[in-house]
Amino acid sequence: MNLNLIKPKVKGESDKYSWNLYKYLHKYKGNTRVYYNKSDIMSSDKDSYNKNTLRLSDILVGTPVEHEDSVIGNSLLEILRKVPSQQYWYQSALITYSDITEEFYNDYIDIGRCLIDNSHTGWLRNTDNRFTYINDNERKCNWCGIEQHREVEEVIKHVTNWI
Repeated sequence: MNLNLIKPKVKGESDKYSWNLYKYLHKYKGNTRVYYNKSDIMSSDKDSYNKNTLRLSDILVGTPVEHEDSVIGNSLLEILRKVPSQQYWYQSALITYSDITEEFYNDYIDIGRCLIDNSHTGWLRNTDNRFTYINDNERKCNWCGIEQHREVEEVIKHVTNWI
């Protein structure tokens, strides 16, 4: 993968792309692959990677170990928090994973960190220029192109207290 395609414009700051992911991939460049963890005892519908229902903890970024069915790397969740100083050994006996490198990179190049926050809730850092506001009730994401409109709904909550 050409890392220049996902390099943020300002060193040390995320924009459409994550600085931490870029830095991690640059640090461990070579045969770095992206894997999807399909083994989750809490879910029966985790057969394949889906960019619309991505859980960061299900994505593993690392290097396959030759002659072994295992990977040395880190979870995407850890990489996005802070570039880890060490890597871990993930054995296939403990995890069932599939290689999604091409699909993940294509999605990430196309939509950037919207892959991580696909609901556009705004919890990502450095997102000041993420949206173009069309008017008070409509906006367009500058990273992935999705258009959203604002809806206001009234929520009535009744609380019972014993006093």
